[in-house]
Amino acid sequence: MLRRLIVLTLWCFSCSIYAAELFVDNKPRVGLVSGELAPTDTLGGYAIFQGGLPWLVVKADFQLEIGSSTLPIGNVQLVSIQGDNLVAAHFIRANLEPRFNSDEWRGGPCDGKNLYERTGRNRTAGTCVFINPREAKISGRTILFLTVGVIQAGLRGDHFMSLLDLNTSMFGFEWVSPSDWTAENIAKDPRHKEFLARTTAWAERYAGAVERAFHNRNDGVLIMNEVPPISSLLNVPDDLREKGYSIDFLAAVAGMAEHQKYSAIAYSPVVDRGTPWGRTNNQASQSQADELAIEGCERKRLSSDPKCILVVTQ
Repeated sequence: MLRRLIVLTLWCFSCSIYAAELFVDNKPRVGLVSGELAPTDTLGGYAIFQGGLPWLVVKADFQLEIGSSTLPIGNVQLVSIQGDNLVAAHFIRANLEPRFNSDEWRGGPCDGKNLYERTGRNRTAGTCVFINPREAKISGRTILFLTVGVIQAGLRGDHFMSLLDLNTSMFGFEWVSPSDWTAENIAKDPRHKEFLARTTAWAERYAGAVERAFHNRNDGVLIMNEVPPISSLLNVPDDLREKGYSIDFLAAVAGMAEHQKYSAIAYSPVVDRGTPWGRTNNQASQSQADELAIEGCERKRLSSDPKCILVVTQ
């Protein structure tokens, strides 16, 4: 199922797909849940950032908010999986229609104590971007996410919310706890500090795209495509990141810095499906680590794949 998801979604990127709204007549469209998200799908007319990853719709529901007039809202939960790994989850929420009034927008779109937060507002709109850690238990496993939140609000109940949960173990941090992501501890750890700075800069670019797309819905998909892919957050050699290898492999490369003893990663340079790779850590010598990594990779690659080679990180 996971391989089918990845193959079908990558295929969609190379073909022409018409824009499709996730909700029709205030109901999730037929076949939406358990289906793959298409690159040009929209929620309430708002473009959805996909970041170069395949996404599966796991939940979609409708709610009616009561105020000075009713406001129909769509909520959608997405997950991105590569191999057996949850890379990210993405919750999106938006109004499906405007309210029938033109009251000035009031109130802050978000507040609270976050690792990073920026809010802004004027007479007609408000913006918030924030970053904060969040721990969750999924299928019996505890996962620490770094959440990038972007909220854009306007008049008549217009709003778009994006809560993008990044699985920290897929971004080079295999052994972490919530305490690792306090402002005090981040300041003491160069890797965490660098990743937060990189994520903050990326989040601001994403927030800028959300704001532009919010006011220019016809160009929303094109605007979202200008945002760097999620894989750009990984601290890996440029020649690996730019070739489109699978993010689970890139995450393993980014995580090599956590292993103090002899470690190695080998891979077969395949980009049209999951990248075959092997890893070994804490060996008696570098030559032994290299040999075991090559062996692990060779067991995974197809006979038609290129032979496995070692990752060179410096």
